Amino acid sequence: MDLIKSIDDTLLKCVNYYEFIIYKGKNILNEENNDLEYNINISKKEFYDIMNRVNIDKNIKCFQKIYKEYIIKDLIYQCYDDKTSKVISKIPLNLLELNLKDKNYNYLQISYVKTNLTIVNFPSTKDLDKNSFIKKFIFRFSSRIYLNFEISIDTINKEKNYMIYINYNHDNNVDNLNINKSINDIINIINTEGTKVPPEPPPFVLRDIKISP
Repeated sequence: MDLIKSIDDTLLKCVNYYEFIIYKGKNILNEENNDLEYNINISKKEFYDIMNRVNIDKNIKCFQKIYKEYIIKDLIYQCYDDKTSKVISKIPLNLLELNLKDKNYNYLQISYVKTNLTIVNFPSTKDLDKNSFIKKFIFRFSSRIYLNFEISIDTINKEKNYMIYINYNHDNNVDNLNINKSINDIINIINTEGTKVPPEPPPFVLRDIKISP
């Protein structure tokens, strides 16, 4: 499936970042604004089952990130344990609902203009849209394509969510054919059922990284 195509639309030519978010739940119609809302949270069991399937391939490099995240509109401020921080602007330009035949999951493809900023660009305010603690396990498939397993805990209501998504850093001079093949290969891994994986241990062991689900 051609997930990344040559973009003729003038606006979408600005796109430099894509996310492909797994979702399985039904779409919900927001009665206040008549917009569709997607349930992108998957179950804890599915989250670890899929991670185990990916982790079988020891050639895929994996690393971990832990940080606090503050969001105001399209601005994201990430604060890491080592006291470093990052401010990002992610402006969504397009959303496509990908209903893939014979697949266990559907995907939301979101196209963004992503820009790295400095901390002075993030407003000094307590009026946040979102405030979360993030633990993320990232599998590197190439210098541009990553598979992310993200656990987020809302710091206000303590709600825990599990999300899986592919992110792709786009450039106009890339080979779209190879990019599409790589992303489709990841989707096939995610949708492969029946693979023998170890049961979820307490704590779960990800290579040499120990975590508690």
